[in-house]
Amino acid sequence: MVGAQSLFENEVHHLMRLRHPNIVRLMGYCYETKKVILEYRGKNVFAERSEMLLCLEYLPKGSLDGYISVCVA
Repeated sequence: MVGAQSLFENEVHHLMRLRHPNIVRLMGYCYETKKVILEYRGKNVFAERSEMLLCLEYLPKGSLDGYISVCVA
């Protein structure tokens, strides 16, 4: 999962630098890896489960998707 981690870190890096009135700002992020026990071929094995989350600026007038749909129609 190193590729996904690298992509996520790159995305966070670029979002942190963006400052434009038409782009929602990055407020924070979380990257966490946990070790879990899963069953694999009838045996319990250790595995890593990663969670990558972005916290973006709140849009008080609703979702950007809804706003764009109204403007286009």
